[in-house]
Amino acid sequence: LSIIDTSTLGHQPMSSTNGRFIISYNGEIYNHQLLRNMVLDSFPEHQWKSSSDTETLLAMFDYFGVKDTLLHLSGMFAIALWDNQEESLYLIRDRMGEKPLYFGWVESCHGKSFAFSSELKSLRAIEGFNNPISRNALQQYFRFLYVPSPYSIYEDIYKLDPGCMIKI
Repeated sequence: LSIIDTSTLGHQPMSSTNGRFIISYNGEIYNHQLLRNMVLDSFPEHQWKSSSDTETLLAMFDYFGVKDTLLHLSGMFAIALWDNQEESLYLIRDRMGEKPLYFGWVESCHGKSFAFSSELKSLRAIEGFNNPISRNALQQYFRFLYVPSPYSIYEDIYKLDPGCMIKI
């Protein structure tokens, strides 16, 4: 869903200018224009290709690093960020938890695979999805009328807590 830049230049997954990072995310960065100005103030040679907040995120990660970038973000988001240099995957959720981020081991007709998504229906769409309903999560649902973090309704699938990041 493109909100800020609906052109093809804002499509995801998107790679950073230097190729270090690849991002796919769901959400919106409210202060992305302020962050763009921050990049240009520090790195006036940076050339923008689009007006998307996705490109803004990538420039911030490139120039300021993952942890420092997260300190500056205001928005709702579930981010999957691959770092080619470190060969690491970051899964990041916004502070208020407006956008969910699910991750875990999916049992399918191809065996067990690590998967992640901002929606459970995407995980269920994996061919042969076969994770059973979690009795513990079901118990939590009947008690609270929702499934609290870190659980999801499926076994071996977890919800990242708001404001948290995991690095794999």
